[in-house]
Amino acid sequence: MDFEKYFELDRKSFIIKAAERYSKEVKRVDEGEKFLQLFDYDAVINEDHLIAAYMNAVNAFDEKSNIAKSIGMETMLFAAMTKQIGEAINMLGAKEGRPFVVFSNSAELYRRTAQMLIDIKDFEPNEKAQKSVALKYGIKGDMKIGMLEKMACSRL
Repeated sequence: MDFEKYFELDRKSFIIKAAERYSKEVKRVDEGEKFLQLFDYDAVINEDHLIAAYMNAVNAFDEKSNIAKSIGMETMLFAAMTKQIGEAINMLGAKEGRPFVVFSNSAELYRRTAQMLIDIKDFEPNEKAQKSVALKYGIKGDMKIGMLEKMACSRL
């Protein structure tokens, strides 16, 4: 299987930004197929991590095998590589006063939230940080293949 094709999509369809400090005023949003989800900065490997999780979540809803009721939370489950919502939130949920990542498939939802964000920038973790976070998930070697395998295995 050519795993590279799995990651070939229009990245302009997603908004992935980093913000300096999380505040409880900023909330995740789910409106049908549109979502805005917040992740702990230090728990996200890279953009591919979030995009692969989202694609798996969409597939889970299509196949009616989803665990969560919303696409944003299902994305978090796949990103955390677990079936347990509480575990996913503990691992990946944004933490008060810490940097976080905003991931959305809706410019409208992002615009409504952006005014509450502090020091917004692109999410661009360096290679060392990516490898360090990947190791937290037990991923060694090729990160893309490792992420996909761990996400798939989390549903067995």
